[in-house]
Amino acid sequence: MKLPRIENVYRLDIPRGLQLSVRRVKNTFQLATTAIEQPKVELYPSLRVEGDLWRYQSGNNLVEVEGGKERIIKCNLFECEKAWEVFYAKVDDSIEPILRLGNKYVFDRRVYSKVIRRDSSFLLINGKDSLVLMGGKEIPVEPPLSARFSLAGISLLYQDETLFIDWGGRRTNFNIRGTVLHFQDGDLVYKNEEGALIRNGKAIGICREEAEVVFLSRDRAILSCGKNLMIYYNSGWINLSRDFDIRRSSASENYIVVTDNGKTAVYDMDLFQLFGFKPCTTGVGLRKGIFINESLITSVIDLGELETMTLEVMSEGEGKLKLPKGYEISTLGSVTALDYSRDHEYSNYLIENLGRDSIIDLTIRSPFLEQTFKFELPSANITVSFEGILQCAKDGGKVKVGEGNCVLLGSAMLSKALKSASLLRIDIEGHKFILKLEPNQRYLKVFLSLFLYNIKNIFPLKLTLEVDTKEVYTTELILTRTFVDPPREWRSEIRDLGHVKVRIWRSENDLFVWERKWYTPTYDQKLVINKFTQETKGSKVSLVKVPGKPPFISLGLENVIENVVLKVEGNYLIVEPIVRTLIPLQVYYGTSVYTGFPVKILLPLDPVYNRVIIRSFVGNIIFEKELEMNSLNIALNNAIKVATAIKDRLESIGVL
Repeated sequence: MKLPRIENVYRLDIPRGLQLSVRRVKNTFQLATTAIEQPKVELYPSLRVEGDLWRYQSGNNLVEVEGGKERIIKCNLFECEKAWEVFYAKVDDSIEPILRLGNKYVFDRRVYSKVIRRDSSFLLINGKDSLVLMGGKEIPVEPPLSARFSLAGISLLYQDETLFIDWGGRRTNFNIRGTVLHFQDGDLVYKNEEGALIRNGKAIGICREEAEVVFLSRDRAILSCGKNLMIYYNSGWINLSRDFDIRRSSASENYIVVTDNGKTAVYDMDLFQLFGFKPCTTGVGLRKGIFINESLITSVIDLGELETMTLEVMSEGEGKLKLPKGYEISTLGSVTALDYSRDHEYSNYLIENLGRDSIIDLTIRSPFLEQTFKFELPSANITVSFEGILQCAKDGGKVKVGEGNCVLLGSAMLSKALKSASLLRIDIEGHKFILKLEPNQRYLKVFLSLFLYNIKNIFPLKLTLEVDTKEVYTTELILTRTFVDPPREWRSEIRDLGHVKVRIWRSENDLFVWERKWYTPTYDQKLVINKFTQETKGSKVSLVKVPGKPPFISLGLENVIENVVLKVEGNYLIVEPIVRTLIPLQVYYGTSVYTGFPVKILLPLDPVYNRVIIRSFVGNIIFEKELEMNSLNIALNNAIKVATAIKDRLESIGVL
């Protein structure tokens, strides 16, 4: 099995959104796009870019990209605001707008009635004169009866002749009425007004749709007719494709490359398909081909020099696959890759066939090719066997390790140790377990605990071996459940849970444990009260277990003093504590103290002291809140109020 040799791979750095095509110019390939202006990009023999300026149209705007920086240039003419559409054309070294205003077009202040466009080339028509804009040139022409662009240039039809202008601006007059599709070295192909395809005066076919020449040789013609790709050979036509993309397809003396329906196919001249590629923009020569994928990764491929893929069988189920440089395994199917290495010419895979068939399918890919090939590699014929028992405890017994009342105990064995890590999935009565096997591990001990309360005694056991998410082997066995009685020997212990004491009778063997419990209430649960703050971890109420001692309840209390209101009335400081519950408290202010329950507390105002301390008591827990006040200012303000009141009173009775 062979693959075309990949000579070179590189990524194109061009603006997104442009349509691409590849032109063959003698022994080179060049990139063509729908941009108005672009650098010269040579794709082969090597990538060579001359210039850095890109100009292209986006909507009604002109986009300019240079040095990796993008600039959007809007049409700034007054008429642009009224224009239905704006087109741009290159004229000499500048980019000029063409404005569509209703049913007329304006260019350089001249009005035209009709525009024919192909990418960034235009034919502007009015009743007196017409203008062709191609390749940065203005080419005045007489108004034609009709006109059409082709891959060769533009054809303008007059009463008795056709004026043909190629993309270099060269003018040629032909005594025909039709669209020139090809004119080079005296070889002329055109389509007349009746749809006949004429080559050097001889009719070679009929096309009622738009036609293009893809490739010509002395005895062959490859043309498009609408979406159809047609090949003229031995005086007959063969339809190779009914939905091909002419921009992305190409042909040469030896190959035809067709991009259609999401794929690219390479054919020889006998129309035998050689390769199937991912959809690409292509250009092809005598042997070399240029392939540009949708990520702009570009490859130079030698279609005439094929390289061999080899698979060497190393042992039963194992083989060494050698792929040419630039290719890799995409899909393994029933195969897993054990190791990978790469040298200058090849990629080397050590693979293992885990399927039941010796014929394996491997999908090989590159940035451009993805194809499935068949190889022969003897199967490892992996099987899985299991020997073990299913035991369940009677009379309410439980497993000692894990959770459940039953134990699946035994060992699984592979018929052959795998080089890959694998998973063994075990499924029994809805319980699913996954066990891992390391590379080269053949035996696996199984000890699984589970709950089984079904009255039946026979259960199916399903074993599935997986490698890299691929199911390698599946089998189903039948297990008969056996029951285990508790031993005759029992021992007892007493556990103090605080509010209750539990007497436990316990019996056990290697796998199971049985317990019988009797509860006696004590009506006694120790309670410890602690402060509870925002920094305290845990809940306000929690059960605390201390080894060797009965558990107790820890109750965390927040500060019961929510707030304190201070007011001054006359010569007294009034303290009103706001609390969550009725508890005793003490209030300290200067030399005064109050001890009792929360009420409205009156203390003599003393200008010397500014601090008020309130303490509350819950058992031996003390909560404290402290407030500061300016007693001197309060006393002075209060004295001023009293003096003012006395003065007003005396004035009212005529004393002052």
